[in-house]
Amino acid sequence: PNTDFIDIRVLARAGDLEVGSANELLQNQAEVSFQNASGTTFSDTDDENLRLIEPNVALDKIASPAIVDAGGDVSYSVSITNPAQSRDAPAFDLTLSDTLDPELTLDTASITLMLNGVTQTFDGTNFALTTNVGGNANAFEIFINQLDQDDVVLIQYDATVDPGVSASRTISNTADLVFDSTPEDDSASDGDDREYSLSDTESVTTRAPELDKSIVPGSSSFDGTSGTELGIGELVTYEFVLVVPEGTVDDVVLTDTLPTGLEYVS
Repeated sequence: PNTDFIDIRVLARAGDLEVGSANELLQNQAEVSFQNASGTTFSDTDDENLRLIEPNVALDKIASPAIVDAGGDVSYSVSITNPAQSRDAPAFDLTLSDTLDPELTLDTASITLMLNGVTQTFDGTNFALTTNVGGNANAFEIFINQLDQDDVVLIQYDATVDPGVSASRTISNTADLVFDSTPEDDSASDGDDREYSLSDTESVTTRAPELDKSIVPGSSSFDGTSGTELGIGELVTYEFVLVVPEGTVDDVVLTDTLPTGLEYVS
């Protein structure tokens, strides 16, 4: 007898569904049913299952030093990683955006990008750099075409602290990262791919005034006492050293409160 084959192909897309997450089993069952000449119904089924994979991207921003001086420099490092794990996947169309605080001045010439320890060129295709975003000289964006499993991207850049910044001020800024699950150029929110977003905030603090109080060596008036010993009726001299950092420090007031048992002489 002749055997006929019918080949049916179905193209499906893994949509951005709320229930879809990494390692989820997608069960697809096909069934065919038919009747023979006597009207008896027969059927057959076959399964072909898939599992979802997703990127495992992490974002980390670091500033150095943590304590900065007015007019001094601060260096930022942003790492973007995609550690390999079960059911992982590449990430695509990554865009890192960062806008520094107005108390900082971004050095755009210092912006560099390394992939797995190798410095990359901003070629406009695999890696692209946009500065002065929205007319803000402190804002920039970096585009990364693809981040494979176990890839590590390190972005570094420097900034200068405003010379007139207030002392003991915390300056924070946030790096934002968006990426998606397919290499297609699809920016529409139509469920064709999954959009992801991450952010990390890092802060530096401007130096605060520092005060050091000590007993002037040899200032006690009794020969028989030394160090922190003090006889009744003895005189002692204290010394204050106040270090005022560069920048703006307003309304500085130094107050010394003598303990009970000591009286102010001069």
